[in-house]
Amino acid sequence: MNDRLESDRRILTEIVEPSLVPHQPILALDQDYLDRGEFASELARQLKGYRDDNCLVVAFYAPWGAGKSSLLNLLANELTRDTESLDTSPVVIRFNPWNFSNLDSLLSMLFRELQAAIGRSDPKLAKNVQTSLQLLSVLLAVGELSPVAGTLFARLSRLIRRSAKILDEKAESLIAVKERTNEELRKLERRIFVLIDDIDRLDQESMRFMFRLIRLNADFDRITYVLAFDRDIVSKVLTQEQGISGSEYLEKIVQVGFDIPPAEMHKLQRLFAQSVDRLGLLTDTGEENLIRWVDLKAGGIDKLISTPRDMVRYVNGLAVNNSIVADEVNPVDLAGIEVIRTFAPKLYSFIRDNRSIMIGQAGGSWHNDNQATREQHRSRLDEAYLLCKSELQPAIKEICSQLFPETVTLYDGSTFGSGYYDAWRKSRRICTTHYFTRYFYLRPSDNEVSQAEFDMILGDAGDHRKLESRLRELIDTDKMDNFVGRLYDSADELPDEHIEPTVLALFDVGDNLKAGLWLENQLLQVASVVHRLLVRLPKPARRRVLSAVADGAASLGAVVYFASLYSEHSEENRRLMERKEWNEIRDKLVIRVSAAGEDMTLARSPHLGILLYRWKDWAPTEDSSRFVRRLTEADDGVLAFLEGMIAQQSSSVGRYASRRGWHLPIDNVKEFIDPKILEKSIQRIKKERWDDLTDLQREAIDAFFVAREPRRGMPS
Repeated sequence: MNDRLESDRRILTEIVEPSLVPHQPILALDQDYLDRGEFASELARQLKGYRDDNCLVVAFYAPWGAGKSSLLNLLANELTRDTESLDTSPVVIRFNPWNFSNLDSLLSMLFRELQAAIGRSDPKLAKNVQTSLQLLSVLLAVGELSPVAGTLFARLSRLIRRSAKILDEKAESLIAVKERTNEELRKLERRIFVLIDDIDRLDQESMRFMFRLIRLNADFDRITYVLAFDRDIVSKVLTQEQGISGSEYLEKIVQVGFDIPPAEMHKLQRLFAQSVDRLGLLTDTGEENLIRWVDLKAGGIDKLISTPRDMVRYVNGLAVNNSIVADEVNPVDLAGIEVIRTFAPKLYSFIRDNRSIMIGQAGGSWHNDNQATREQHRSRLDEAYLLCKSELQPAIKEICSQLFPETVTLYDGSTFGSGYYDAWRKSRRICTTHYFTRYFYLRPSDNEVSQAEFDMILGDAGDHRKLESRLRELIDTDKMDNFVGRLYDSADELPDEHIEPTVLALFDVGDNLKAGLWLENQLLQVASVVHRLLVRLPKPARRRVLSAVADGAASLGAVVYFASLYSEHSEENRRLMERKEWNEIRDKLVIRVSAAGEDMTLARSPHLGILLYRWKDWAPTEDSSRFVRRLTEADDGVLAFLEGMIAQQSSSVGRYASRRGWHLPIDNVKEFIDPKILEKSIQRIKKERWDDLTDLQREAIDAFFVAREPRRGMPS
């Protein structure tokens, strides 16, 4: 048995760590989980019963990956099993022409293997046959005698010169040498079986040469060739060469042909299920994922895995990727996208590069797209499906519809509500913007929090100060958006005793949070998380937590923003406290804002605009206006006021493009101070300090002049 087969005797069901399935054929009956052994045993019995001296050529037909090599291994074992004595046991040679890089080495090694096999059977006879085989090798190398004439002549000229000593003036013809070789071989008591694998993997020239060799020059007595190949591939090559039907040509060479019985699907699926179970992919994953796995497997995967090699390719890829991102993504979606990567790699690349088509808008719905966009996306997706083999398309489409529900809406016009999207994100589905890229790049991006990091941070959620420190690190590394999104999805899993310190920590870092547009408004994201956490508590506990926050949270702006969002809600499912209790919280916040205005520390708040608006609404006095007048007496105060009043805006400038900028609602400015009072100071600042200003301060000044004179624009 050759070195390749001896190198690894473990089969896929014995591999536990690292859960990779060896891409090796099985070697023995006890490894035969697809029940091919009975076929091999019966065939061995029939072949051993063949009594004619003439050469016999047997062939196994099956596509790549169907188990041809495994069946040859089983046959080799069966041929040498249960023989009466070693002297009568068949001699089995394993010959793989794919191991040889050129035709001369293929020819010489086949004859060398035959010589060695004869030596094992009858050493004395082997000496007689050796000379004949060597002479035959040389004769086959001579162009006019070779079945591949001119092709081999130049290639083997040096071999001829090296072997010229074998050819003397009495040199025999090719036919005479073959007949003398056959006379010697007929003296053998043991038949020689030459098992030849991977013929269909050869290049065209080598494949043709191999069949010609077996048919014309190596068809020795007392030898049985057992060939294993894909009949369709070989027939196509031989047809091109001979100008006749390749199937007819094979019939002239192969006396006995078998189609390898396909693996029974229920047995292959059982073996596949065992391999997936070994990965631990669905361990403790929950009923919902188990149901989705059954649907994915029955709807698509089972239709794509039809051979043992299909299974090995898929399971090995899944094992590697699962080991990298097991805790980061949804296990069923990982299994699904790995199917597409394995069996439809071009479609996989399309999906990776076209997120907007596969998962829709950032909010998870197509219904905001116009009809033209929907039709364009549907057309491109249809073209992408055509990148798959036609016989695979139904199964691939079914898998895609399960992985990417939004694509279904391109065809039937249905929509999914935000509740679906929230559930998908919580389950770490591939069909969400939060997790889509994780499935393709197999690691968190620079601004994403890994599952291990997330778990570690939540481990500190019971300690207000430790968690605050962790949050500041997230803000510094630009990971806060991702963390807050994941915290929102996991809010129901946080222990009740950790809710208060978590809320306090979130509000303590509020001054470092952005208040931008909707998807970039970190204050809004944090407010949503806090609300989701607080509604889990009894109302007295909510009041206690919010009272503590109002009294001492470091970021007054973040707390005021939260109170402004939720104190007005009257819906029972969103109302955290009764209006009277909210009024008490507001009173506490007004006292803090007034005190900060009195000592002018309010001017340093990055959320000055929010604080001024709510101060004016909640305390209908002139205190907020007096503060602004005091603040704007100095140039730095003017700049701080303008920065607090401007807001980001986005406007469409094309079908897909948008432009972002800053605007300043001048009417809001008028609620606190007459813009004319500010204009002189702002003009002076622009003239004297422009080069020293920050980008945001410049934007604020430009926005002020645009708002003051929208038609004429700002002064030069």
